[in-house]
Amino acid sequence: MPKSHADDKSPGRSTPHAGQPTYPEHALLGVLDTPEQVKCALDALSGPFLETEIEVLCGEGQADRLRTTTGRTGLLDKALRVVQSLGMWNDELEVKAQYEKALRDGHIVVLVEAQSDDRKQLAVEALKGCGGHFINYFGKFTRERIAPWTTAQPAPGSTTTRK
Repeated sequence: MPKSHADDKSPGRSTPHAGQPTYPEHALLGVLDTPEQVKCALDALSGPFLETEIEVLCGEGQADRLRTTTGRTGLLDKALRVVQSLGMWNDELEVKAQYEKALRDGHIVVLVEAQSDDRKQLAVEALKGCGGHFINYFGKFTRERIAPWTTAQPAPGSTTTRK
């Protein structure tokens, strides 16, 4: 079973700051709307990917952990914190905020580690084939937008706005 972090105390990907998620380098992230879509995606990913290469994130706890970090370390972490403190947003911070909002709105985020173009394509096909949207691939310093946000309406009970 892939790593699943549903409002638990698990940190997600390991980081020098225990309990904080890291930048998803060489990974694909996608949003799914229902548990059935997640099951479909996990079934499709389970052949070509190891369980340790897949994470399922959901719930307010995961959104809170995502909100408290830039995901970076060193000077880049400090620079991004300055940008945030000034109320400015760059692409990386905006995308992170959108994944945080997806978690708060009851959606599920699936992360798939994909070190090569072939593995990235397999993950894209699995997520898209199961209804995944807002799919992005994160390189070391780049982000490739693969699929836009396509859900017409937020999950039931959603009233969250970006903080």
